[in-house]
This record gives sequence, structure tokens and C-alpha cells, in this order.
Amino acid sequence: MRAERTSALIVALVAAVLVMIVVLMACSASSQPGGSGGTSGVGSTGGASRAAASASKADADAAARLASASENEPVTASSSLGGSASASDDSANDASDVASDDAQAAAGDGAGQAGAGSSDDAGAALSPAAPLVAEALGDGYAYDDLCADVAALAQAYPQWVTLDSLGQTADGRKLHHLVIGNAQAANKVLVHGGIHAREYFTTQLIMKQAAVFLAHAAAGDDYQGTPYASMLEESAIHLVPSVNPDGWVLSQQGADALARDEIRSRVAEIAAMDGASPDASYFSQWKANANGVDLNRNFDALWSDYAGSDHPSSERYKGSAPASEPEARALVSLTEQYGFSRTISYHSHGSVIYWYFGQDGALYDDTLQFAQAISATTGYTLDADYENLDPAGYKDWALQTCGIPSLTIEIGRGSSPVSADQYATIWEENQHVWETLLSRP
Repeated sequence: MRAERTSALIVALVAAVLVMIVVLMACSASSQPGGSGGTSGVGSTGGASRAAASASKADADAAARLASASENEPVTASSSLGGSASASDDSANDASDVASDDAQAAAGDGAGQAGAGSSDDAGAALSPAAPLVAEALGDGYAYDDLCADVAALAQAYPQWVTLDSLGQTADGRKLHHLVIGNAQAANKVLVHGGIHAREYFTTQLIMKQAAVFLAHAAAGDDYQGTPYASMLEESAIHLVPSVNPDGWVLSQQGADALARDEIRSRVAEIAAMDGASPDASYFSQWKANANGVDLNRNFDALWSDYAGSDHPSSERYKGSAPASEPEARALVSLTEQYGFSRTISYHSHGSVIYWYFGQDGALYDDTLQFAQAISATTGYTLDADYENLDPAGYKDWALQTCGIPSLTIEIGRGSSPVSADQYATIWEENQHVWETLLSRP
């Protein structure tokens, strides 16, 4: 273990040195005045500084991803790392955490120095060491890509991004939670995705939204006359990119990618209860978490009235009680703690927005206005026929119990997982959802 820790610390130190070099080069490349006003894509100055430094940043990015990979217990097969590994024992996790904390602290110090100074020049000096994996919008975005991406955002934009974890899943993965903007702002909103395992493209979409929004702010851009930096100053965006990382790994990579023997045995037993073979075809359609609970049927909103499956299953099993699962409890606790002014739950598929759950009065009016604004941005249709939908979802609970205007946005068409040939279209439809969310009174 001492040897593993020493090796990890060496990697962390190398990553920190490279990040410091990159920050200095980025500061030099971004010394010209900031761009103005773009309403789509990254602002011209921010994009130019990132492109000018991209070649020399490649080595730093590789080192940073190597250091970041040591954090994420367990590490699973990744499109960016090209390998497959699992860490299932506590001692390996402890060593990884030490290496990760050291690497993030060292890299964060460099990013913090770059961000020092007046608010006018802080943003222009900061941009990720390299484009996030999520920004490619290519097929195969994996859990460890997410782990690297959230760390990169927190290190690149320390004045706007904080990163923590809401807890761990049954198979030992972190529930990453970012706060983007002003954590003390009165306007607090929640955006989350990936609560259904096979709908994992929502996670990649949310991460690209975050990266592009922050790049706009760093470049000094505005959206329809409102500076991105002002939107961040006046709001706090709470982001949970993947509510169900265990299910994501299972759906995308199969049972062999799970870290713990007991979890692999459990999902095989669930397959038998479903009368299915525990193969790639079955697991690719998985919606539940690793315990076989459909997390979007695990909230206290007509939960008692919902039948669904009578046993743990790949979908539609509501659990033994409302919020019986750690992932659902995390969202409940987060919502109760911060009292969000509105929430968005990303799902796939249908290109539709669900906004109604029997609410009336001011909550009806506010939610409808919210839904209409997002519909105008995305082009998605509105659907108020909640009685023909399964209840006990997060949006249902947030509306019924908390009185928060809340939407479910269903991206894509056809089936889930969403096909890769739809990614560019989905991005075009959803690239300004955050701007619309934050520009509402």
C-alpha cells in the first residue's frame, strides 16, 4: 500500500507541475480583451485561448486524467482511458482517495492563483486544461470520464465551481454534486440526470452544458444582453450529473464492470426473477439501480398507489418504502436542505416536457410558464397527461410535497440508450436550457 501511495503521489506532483505550466501559458494566450455577446457556442476569445494552448495542454490533460482516475472508486472501463479495472476493497479505495486529494489540492492551487485578481480579469485567465470528454458528444462516455470532468471543472473555475459528493452507491461509486455560481445566492436551482440507468446520455449532455456555460462566462460573453458572469453571480446551479452511476455502468458495460461480487450476484438474481438471461442485451435496457429499484418510482408521490413490479427488477420496482435507496434519499435531502426555486430532471426519450402533477393555483401557473419557456428553447412539446404515466418520480415529489416548479425533460427519440446519431441534434435543442432556466424571474 505504501508503494501504491508513493506512486500515486508522484503522478499527482507531475500533474500539478504540468497544470501550473499550462495555466501560465493560458494566461499569456488570453491577454487580449474578452469577446462579446455570442448567443451560441463558446465566445471567440475564450475559444481562441483554449485552441492556442491545446497542443501543449495535451500532456497535462493526460497526467491530470491519470491522477483523477486514481480517485474514482471503483474505476471502470473508460472510453478515454481505453482500459478496464475495478477496485473493490477498502484499502485500495483509501489509497486512491489520498492520491486524489493530493492531486486535486496541488492542481487547485495553480488554478486558484490564475483566478486571483479583479472580477474583470479572473474569468479570462481560467479555462479547463483541455476540453472535457463530455464536450466531444461522442459515443461511449463512461463513469470515470465523468469523474475526470467534474474534477477538471472544479480545478479550472474555482471562483464559480465547488465539488463534493452526496454519498456512495451500493457498488461504491460517488454521487457527484457540483454547485456552479454563487452558493449564497437566493436563487438556487437543481439540474440532474441519469436517474434511469440506460438514459446515461443525459449525464454527458448536462456536463457539456456546464462546460460551455462556464466557458462563456470566462470569455466575458452575454446571452441576449445578460452577461453569463452576472447569471452566475445571481444564482446557484446545483448539479447532480448522474443520480444512478451503478445502473449506468451496468447498462453500458455489463455486470463484469461492477466492482463487488455481491452486487454482480444480485443483478444475476434479479435477471432470474425477471425471467431473463443475464447478458448484454438484458442489461443494456436496465433502468434501476444496483439493488433493482427504479429510482424514479422511489419518491413519496402516490408511491402507495403505484403497483409496478412486485420484486426487484430492471425497471418499475418502487422499492420497500419511499426513498429506500441512497440515491433517492440524496436528492430528497438536497432538495429539503436548499429549497430550490425550480428543478429540471433530464430523461430520455420522447422530446417532450412533463410539467403537471395535479398542482393548482400559483404553482400551476409558475410551472406552466417555466415549461413554456423551456419548450420555446428546445422545441419540445408539453404533456400534462400525468394520470397515464407512472407516478412516484422526483418531479412528482418536488411538485406535490415541496411546491417547487419542476420539469422532466425527455431528450431524443426512438429508444434508450439514445443512438449516437442523435447527439448533435439533442445538443442543438438543449444548449440554451440553462440560460432560459436562470433568466426566468
